[in-house]
Amino acid sequence: MHELVALRRNGDGSYTCTFDHGGSTVTAAADHVVLACPSAPCATSTSPGRACPPAS
Repeated sequence: MHELVALRRNGDGSYTCTFDHGGSTVTAAADHVVLACPSAPCATSTSPGRACPPAS
């Protein structure tokens, strides 16, 4: 299983995704990234500008 551990926007507008895969770090470049998560983890995120409303 790949676990996303970092997401960085590059100067050209693309993204670099960093994953943990069984203790190894794997990176992937992407022009677009779609993130989805259950409401509970999203609501407790400390990321600035999060798009999810607080959990009720």
